[in-house]
Amino acid sequence: MFRPLLLIALALPIIGISYAEQVHLIQHADIAELIMHKYQLNFDGNDYTIFYRFTTGQGSDESSEEDILSKVSSITIDKQRKSLNISVKNVEQTDIFSLQFPQKLIPSQSKDLTVLVDGKKKPFESNVQGVKRTMIFILPAKSSKIEIIGTQVIPEFQSGMFAFTVVMLSLLVSFFVWRLKIFKPSFQY
Repeated sequence: MFRPLLLIALALPIIGISYAEQVHLIQHADIAELIMHKYQLNFDGNDYTIFYRFTTGQGSDESSEEDILSKVSSITIDKQRKSLNISVKNVEQTDIFSLQFPQKLIPSQSKDLTVLVDGKKKPFESNVQGVKRTMIFILPAKSSKIEIIGTQVIPEFQSGMFAFTVVMLSLLVSFFVWRLKIFKPSFQY
């Protein structure tokens, strides 16, 4: 009678019991990524994963129906306008558009961001969790272009700072060479 229980007790570690140190915490952002579509953006030689989802707004908050017809056709970055440009197609009804991207693509405070849908400013909700920014806004039927404008885009600071450093070092070296020529010792050996 105790023999089957003993066998089960001895077999449990072999077949896999989860111990507390083996349990991994799942971040909420990662759960959201499971139900979102993925777009790979290559910008300045780096790959960035952008997640998005179109929902109809029908149903409860958690189980809003997905609009399976609407699609993202392209995502680009415009350095001049400091913006993330998203082209969408097949938006046949008003949808709720959810977007998650690395915050460093457009490093701005939420209050400094602007969302334009087909050139018209739209209200939005934004949240930063770790290194990811999530944005949600209403996308009217027949929309085709989304533009998220920030205060800067990622490579702007790095290349600008490099150019500034090169110019300053050049000026500094020129100044010291000029000073050495003026105050050259006049005596000879």
